[in-house]
Amino acid sequence: MARGDFSIGDYKTKSFADIDSLYRMLLMIAPVECIVDPEFPYIDDVKIRLQQYNKCLLSIYDVPRDTADYVQGICSVQTVASFGKALES
Repeated sequence: MARGDFSIGDYKTKSFADIDSLYRMLLMIAPVECIVDPEFPYIDDVKIRLQQYNKCLLSIYDVPRDTADYVQGICSVQTVASFGKALES
């Protein structure tokens, strides 16, 4: 799982031993939006739980391989330099 607040340059990643640990974390942080790789094996369960408990917008996208290019396009900016460490690989 990766989560971030790009407005303040905060970006963190975390791995989970099991799917229930992931669910607990999602309920705890209560995301406003969750972007899920369409290949994620538990996508239907995550969708149900997030929409049921958090009223979260769930976006299903292919995970971008070039994050800087992706963010630059989505945000309509000429450079992503101001995003700092959030986009480092």
